[in-house]
Amino acid sequence: MKEKEVHFPISGVRICIDKLEEGRQQGRIYGIALEGERKFKDISDLVIKIDNCFNEIGRPQPSKILRSFGERESHQPYVGTPKVFHSTAELLQKTGQKCTLDLIMNSRQQAEWQGYLRDVEGNIIGPFCSSLECLRILEKYISKN
Repeated sequence: MKEKEVHFPISGVRICIDKLEEGRQQGRIYGIALEGERKFKDISDLVIKIDNCFNEIGRPQPSKILRSFGERESHQPYVGTPKVFHSTAELLQKTGQKCTLDLIMNSRQQAEWQGYLRDVEGNIIGPFCSSLECLRILEKYISKN
């Protein structure tokens, strides 16, 4: 049987979950167009870090400019060809101690996420149309594995 080849798109991140303590998922986020790892300490931090990762990558671009009281740029421009820091092979070697998933973001309309989650073999776990729906699929997958 031929092994399935997994492609990792620019608009995707690998979520490596290292700790699961009373609903607190802790781990790391990697992306082909992200220079280093991004650590998260719980599920709400994961949501913020994922949004920040895609803002940094430059695609998919958010459809709305969100207000911020911080000192960061309020508008994240679209980047047609983001700088690539890692190969697909490098990224596929990153794994979490408890669980590993890939989040592929197709768009970010109305300040929400649209895309799908897949397992490390490239099988689609489920599509989502909002960040809340994404988190529900993520938590359901984690509880099964």
